Amino acid sequence: MRLVLAVALALALAGCEVARSATRLTIDSGIHPPGTCPGTDSMTISMERDGDAVVFLDATGTTRASIAWPVGFAAWLFDDGTILYAPDGATVLREGGTVTVGGAAGGPGEPFRVCSVGVRTYS
Repeated sequence: MRLVLAVALALALAGCEVARSATRLTIDSGIHPPGTCPGTDSMTISMERDGDAVVFLDATGTTRASIAWPVGFAAWLFDDGTILYAPDGATVLREGGTVTVGGAAGGPGEPFRVCSVGVRTYS
């Protein structure tokens, strides 16, 4: 009987996810109004944490890229790294990975304004 209870408890615990501690990080967002996709440019980026903010790097991984995300995107720091989420909760990018985003390259001193990630449009 004890063995049956132990196995039942182990199976029940295996389905439980341990709550993760997280800290929200700062990203640039809300630059263009919803419903407007300002362009058809694309770029591949990666990200890393810089204090309480996230910085994005170009495809070379050495030059910072100024990126503005649509409203609702959020970056969170977990014990095992930083994750960028879309408004629907989908994982967009993990620290150390890359993603190609679509949108519009800004003029001098302006950020690249993201409106799509992969085939999903967010603006």
